[in-house]
Amino acid sequence: MEGATPSKAQRPRPVRVVIELPVRIARADLVLGGTTTNVSLGGMQVRAALDPPVRVGERLVVELELDTLDQPIRVDVEVRWIDAEDRDRIGLQFVSSLRAREMWALARCIDRPGAQPG
Repeated sequence: MEGATPSKAQRPRPVRVVIELPVRIARADLVLGGTTTNVSLGGMQVRAALDPPVRVGERLVVELELDTLDQPIRVDVEVRWIDAEDRDRIGLQFVSSLRAREMWALARCIDRPGAQPG
């Protein structure tokens, strides 16, 4: 059907790579550190001990440090999932747009030689 929106199963999934990067997670008046375990242009998986624990659907602000930028990327995210066996491992989806240079820097990080699919 021409012009139809592809189903979720038909949409390509963003390339995700294994990479550890420092992040700061802001939640209300609290800022905590964490580390990415993988990153894509649509979001990231993070390990962070958040107390109280996050909830699926909760909105947070993440600062992500990339060596290709002089300032961290600051982006609004939504908690999409929480690992049932390791509650410090959470999936975050970007809900605010990245600026062009931030998108470029993140894409360079993902496309780097030797990057492991995650």
